Amino acid sequence: MEPTDTISAVKKRVVKRKPTTVTTPSVPTNTLVTEAPPPVKKEEKKEKPSCQICLEPYNKVANTEVKCCFCEKSSCRRCVQTYLTSTTSDAHCLHCKRAFDRDFIDDNLTATFRMGEYKNHRENILLDREIALMPATQYRAEQIKQADTIEKEIMPPINQNITELSLKQAELQKEMNKLFTQKNEIAYQIRLLRTGQGQRAKSENVFTQKCPDSECRGFLSTAWKCGLCSKWACAECHEIKGLAKDAHHVCKPDVLATAKLLAKDSRGCPGCGTLITKIEGCDQMWCTQCNTAFSWRTGQKETGVIHNPHYYDYQRRVNGGVAPRALGDVQCGGIPHYSQIRAGVRELKPKEQELFLSFHRIVNHVQHVEIARMHNVFNQMDNEDLRIDYLLGHLSKEQIKVSVQQREKKREKERAVRRALEVLVQAGTDLLNRVIAETVVAKKTDLLIEIDGLRKFVNELMAKIHDRLKLSVPQYNSSWHAEHPFSPTAKKAKLEKEKEDARKARQRALDAAATTAFYAETRNPNGTALPAVIVLPPPPAPI
Repeated sequence: MEPTDTISAVKKRVVKRKPTTVTTPSVPTNTLVTEAPPPVKKEEKKEKPSCQICLEPYNKVANTEVKCCFCEKSSCRRCVQTYLTSTTSDAHCLHCKRAFDRDFIDDNLTATFRMGEYKNHRENILLDREIALMPATQYRAEQIKQADTIEKEIMPPINQNITELSLKQAELQKEMNKLFTQKNEIAYQIRLLRTGQGQRAKSENVFTQKCPDSECRGFLSTAWKCGLCSKWACAECHEIKGLAKDAHHVCKPDVLATAKLLAKDSRGCPGCGTLITKIEGCDQMWCTQCNTAFSWRTGQKETGVIHNPHYYDYQRRVNGGVAPRALGDVQCGGIPHYSQIRAGVRELKPKEQELFLSFHRIVNHVQHVEIARMHNVFNQMDNEDLRIDYLLGHLSKEQIKVSVQQREKKREKERAVRRALEVLVQAGTDLLNRVIAETVVAKKTDLLIEIDGLRKFVNELMAKIHDRLKLSVPQYNSSWHAEHPFSPTAKKAKLEKEKEDARKARQRALDAAATTAFYAETRNPNGTALPAVIVLPPPPAPI
């Protein structure tokens, strides 16, 4: 056999033994394909995520996934709701045990559960906590009961004796007043001598209010003497007595009542004695006469941060002069001083300057007044008064349950409002420091857009608090003045305004229709004029 025949025989045997031979229409049938195609992998089915507690798959109804904002572990809504109604602790994560806030509960749990089953469970838990504190409150209830007994049995005879003595005291009151006045004047002179201020009476040099004489343009001193016409006024009714201090004078009852009313609503400045009337606002007052800040409640001078609007007016009148920094102001970081903001916005338009200064005022006010007032809100509220009333039989279990739940709701509101105000202070402080550091005027103007964006964001946070808790919260307008549009009074005023606007719109429509009917005319073919038929529009639906 030839070698060629041997090779052909081997090739034939190879063709017969190859099991993976694949032929295609594009190649001849006698062509060998020695490579096999890769095996086709079957797709594996993905498992749906499921709850780690009940192992049920998540869905969009009852088993919605609820992921913890701290540990990122998740459970279904049904398991979370079941757990919250079975525990006696405050709402917290099943896994990491960290407490949930009110926002997390409102965002992840259904309103039906929150306002129904969970609310009842929470009221019972709060009631049980208060009942557990009843033994420790027993001694306070005994004290209150003893005080009530003393007030009912011992106090009435004493009050009767006081009433009888008061009738006798009225006869001696005038003489006593003279003696007290003389004593105070002597004590005042002694104090002046001991402090080295001499015997000169400064009260005649301080002018507090306009002279009652219509022909005089002067002012009265604290001694009730006019510095221009030298006439004396009555300290009781504020009317002119005459040129002598002891001139005969009889007060008119109606004038005296008016003077007492003014004295009730006014306070004397501790610096100069000028009478100042409070219309609205917080406790801090500003005297424009001697430029002194003081507390309306205590009458003492304010030594801390001054945020009264009249203080800003005073700074504007001095044309941006360098003012001493307020006590307690943090120079490195923190809220900048008024003088720094004033100097930083001097090149801007007056309206823009006013917006920056108003923003600085509200940030200062929120930091040192509003947040300071809410400082203790995070502490556990003491319901001792409710427990005492319950022990004494003044409240039932249902009443104390409702009261405790209302207090917790109010505390939640205060906490949420404080968080929103802290955002305002922190972001506002950063923006105010950027105003000082920025040197380009155009970029300073752009900061007003960011400031207004901050205002809208804070208002949105406040509105969410109102929507969630249905309680009144403040809103800031474009001039950074606080308003309360969600209060019952504001809602009632808004509803009345809408009704009044609807009534006026209806009246205008009727008047316009009547005018059209009076002047519009149609003519017949013979030329005679007939009044046109006008169909009056239907009145708007009542609100």
